[in-house]
Amino acid sequence: MDETLEKLAGFVTNKDSRLACAAAVVLAELAPREAAVTRTLAEALGKADALRRPFLVEALGRIGTPQAAEALVPLIRAGGPGAGEALRAVAHAGAGALKPLAALLKDVAQPPSAVKGGVNHDLRTKLAEAIARTGEPQGFAALIAELKDADEPSARAVREGIHRAAGALDEKGREALLRQALKALDTASFASHEPACLAALELAGDTGDPEALATLLGFATLKHPPRVRRAALLSVGRL
Repeated sequence: MDETLEKLAGFVTNKDSRLACAAAVVLAELAPREAAVTRTLAEALGKADALRRPFLVEALGRIGTPQAAEALVPLIRAGGPGAGEALRAVAHAGAGALKPLAALLKDVAQPPSAVKGGVNHDLRTKLAEAIARTGEPQGFAALIAELKDADEPSARAVREGIHRAAGALDEKGREALLRQALKALDTASFASHEPACLAALELAGDTGDPEALATLLGFATLKHPPRVRRAALLSVGRL
């Protein structure tokens, strides 16, 4: 590690909070990808108080490597104000955040008895939003895969998270989302699982892309259950 970076990273554990926070701000701007810097920030985060924590979280998010994103996972899992900070910061990581976030999403899978408004629902929603905000095709693939065998509360949580992110996606991100949704709806096992089908139909509508029209109209026919037909028609109205 560069000697200057080494000294700067060392300051984040300084007893002087002002110096430690200032060092974290500089590291956030530099966003060095050296593993040693990430380890130092992660160790400091594990012992940080409420004053230092946001600066360390931001620095890790700006660094954006998979290791940096992984360092934020315990904070996200713990919930509370720190989880929100970590989820916002990890959005900077882009593709680097996908693997640890997708793994955490699987870890907090809800039992069939879970209801909307529960802790897991809220966390799954926020995780899905963070993954979707990367705009990465592999992120949408992971999210759609989570829908495949999900119970209704779990599917709804993932769907809500993607919906929150959809409005901020660029054209490439919307295309990636639509591609994954249409691919899933073209798979019999996925389309026959109603919670997954409903979510994918709604997501296709979120993209606003007329390319989804033929698929949506196909699900609006009488051979499909009433809820599926309704979701398809509502999404047609949003194209």
